[in-house]
Amino acid sequence: QRKIPSEIHDKLKWLKYVIFLVLLVTSFYSMELAEQLAEVEPFKTTFLVGVWNRSWPFVTFWVVLFAASLIVERPFCKSLCPLGASLAIPS
Repeated sequence: QRKIPSEIHDKLKWLKYVIFLVLLVTSFYSMELAEQLAEVEPFKTTFLVGVWNRSWPFVTFWVVLFAASLIVERPFCKSLCPLGASLAIPS
């Protein structure tokens, strides 16, 4: 696997904090909308519903993450995971 250049990684790592803040603010406005936006987590698609039982945007997102995982180590965890961002804030 390859490493992302540090300039790109330093910019991408802030994306998970933006996603977390969007989910947090949205949850105060509308829980239904926040639940829909929480679909950024690919694990529901992978393990609960099944990749081929979802609509094409979910499948496309999953395939892109899967392909990126073949090239880069843990791209979702490092760049997109709102749970990781929420746990990193207090630490």
